[in-house]
Amino acid sequence: MARRSEGVASTNIAKLAVNSNGSGLNGTNGALDVCNRIINAYYNGRMTMYEYQPAVAAYYSGAKYFPKSLLNAQTPWSGYYEADCGIWTSAHFTMFMKNGWRYIDSACFGDGKESHAISETTNNYMTVTDTATGDYSIVICNDSSEQRNYTFPLDNMTKADAPVYVWETRGPDKGQAYDANYFKKIAAYQPVKTKGGYAYSIEVKPYSIVTVTTLDKTADSSVYNCSYKDTPLKLSYTDKFEYSDEFLASRGNAPLYTTDYGGAFEVAEVDGNKVLMQMINADNKPTDWRYRSTPNPITSLGDDRWSNYSAKIDFKFAGKASDNYVAFGVRYLTAELDSWSAENGYSLKVYPNGRWELRKNTVTLSSGTVKKFNSSAWHNVKITAAGTKIIAYLDGKKLVSYKDETAFANSGRISIGSGLYNNIFDNLKVSPVKGYQSTITRVDDHDASITYKGDWYRTVPDQYVHFNRTISRATVAKGEKAKTMQFSFTGSRFSLIGQSDAYKIKVYVDGKLLKTCSSTGSKARQCSAWFNVPGGKHTVKIAVVSGTFTLDAIEY
Repeated sequence: MARRSEGVASTNIAKLAVNSNGSGLNGTNGALDVCNRIINAYYNGRMTMYEYQPAVAAYYSGAKYFPKSLLNAQTPWSGYYEADCGIWTSAHFTMFMKNGWRYIDSACFGDGKESHAISETTNNYMTVTDTATGDYSIVICNDSSEQRNYTFPLDNMTKADAPVYVWETRGPDKGQAYDANYFKKIAAYQPVKTKGGYAYSIEVKPYSIVTVTTLDKTADSSVYNCSYKDTPLKLSYTDKFEYSDEFLASRGNAPLYTTDYGGAFEVAEVDGNKVLMQMINADNKPTDWRYRSTPNPITSLGDDRWSNYSAKIDFKFAGKASDNYVAFGVRYLTAELDSWSAENGYSLKVYPNGRWELRKNTVTLSSGTVKKFNSSAWHNVKITAAGTKIIAYLDGKKLVSYKDETAFANSGRISIGSGLYNNIFDNLKVSPVKGYQSTITRVDDHDASITYKGDWYRTVPDQYVHFNRTISRATVAKGEKAKTMQFSFTGSRFSLIGQSDAYKIKVYVDGKLLKTCSSTGSKARQCSAWFNVPGGKHTVKIAVVSGTFTLDAIEY
């Protein structure tokens, strides 16, 4: 058996992608591309096994490569999951063939140019049969804008005269929900007798996957309709890491809700107490992969919709080495704001000699040194994020209060960082800040609730540093008419999130000009602009007057 051990899963979230490409299934690494890869893997490489990498995305938004899966399950505290179009791509194969079925090489074909995607195809289809019963299935992928017509002659087939059933997955017709046409049994044909045997013809619509099969089956898609709501993780949140041995054994000693981006953070027993320990040292650090430096140890925990909150944790150094440190942060959103670091959001970094640094991403905002710092003792670090203000404490003493007025991080999880030493942490607590809203609502730029006018560049999938791999961008040159976008929300504050170049925009709320503002630029997932309004329901229009403005999400 040959296998494709790193088969890409779809990177498009179809309900978002449909708002820019019309189908939701097409595009680089979309469902149709994945289907073509499976077909071509056999036809061109005789690979009979395709392993999705990964099948389930049970890791946070902002982790490398998210979204990229058949099933998204990134809020385990809620029980919520979301089956995307990749599930149905897979079902077109797995529902209609079994282990032991054989390929009919003369009835398989795959072509196209490949460069991180398969494009410029003519026909892509795969046929497999059960040699014991004569049942067969044909999977056809049409990734073009034109209908493709097929006639299948059935010669020397045990079930040449058997009826066949047609299953189809495609994007919506006008006015339909994005998934209205997913995995539907649309037709049944009785092959027609010909001079050489039997035959039948079918039509394969643009941007669709079709399976033709002798198996008369039913499918219940309701199993993929989650009954749980995607609710934020409640504050206050605490973790003393005192899990049972049985629980830890089932998880490889990993605590609840952490996602490691570098290093390995595991629960260990120290002096009779369970603590969180960073396990990777310089002598067993993983080998760098593909031009990227393996990041220094860092893990993230919580809900990326947390916005205004206070977080604290106890820590203890494992040694006084000058390159050792601990870091604790808030509003952590992505593992790769910079290609060489996994740092993100705001964090307080502390060294064994008592030096501390308040950092925004990888930039030091403020620093100092605590006199007579005992590197062998337990210490406590606390960070409060309230609006644009970040306050850092060490052992109950305020170190610095910093107000960030330029492209700040508006929301995100907590982060725990460490040098390549066995530093330990305990008694995590995350609490709401009085007088502030603890969580935000985040709306993707490709959400159907946002309307655009003018020539906006809208793409999916884009880089994974962007929320859901989507962006919408408007460039307005001198003398050009403004390009606009509009949305409604209920609240007293809204923020525009996205990596932008220099721009000038006019902001209208409920039909009145609120503000004209400009920016020199912002990084991915940061606020490029934010506005306070009276509490209530509002309609907002953003007019891009000049420069290049990029929208990744709206938070309110």
